[in-house]
Amino acid sequence: MDTIFPSSRISYRAITSPTLHEMAYAVIIAGEAMTAVLCWIGVAALVRRLHADASTFNRAKSVAIVGLTVGVLLWHVGFMVIGGEWFGMWESQHWNGVPSAFRFLMTCIAVLIFVAIPDQELDRKEAV
Repeated sequence: MDTIFPSSRISYRAITSPTLHEMAYAVIIAGEAMTAVLCWIGVAALVRRLHADASTFNRAKSVAIVGLTVGVLLWHVGFMVIGGEWFGMWESQHWNGVPSAFRFLMTCIAVLIFVAIPDQELDRKEAV
């Protein structure tokens, strides 16, 4: 918060403890790692069931959905709400991560919507 507007009324929210900074950074890294690992496990589960019936394929989506949900929570709650609004990240010319967080958030939401849509069996009629 050392680069927000000098006249900002939220500067009292600054956390000056290096230990708390490191803990927050570790939580962010853990959230990003969890998102990545869960999404990759979800991809592997879906690829393994690519030619399975629709209900089996739909059940395999759960890990990917959890991973994408963790990503949505991280980039929306963590970066946009807490970082952007509570700590005024949008006020900083140097440390404004809100546009990047928004891109990650929208990507996660778009993929989450696509993955969460239930698949159905296709009618495969033989040509006579």
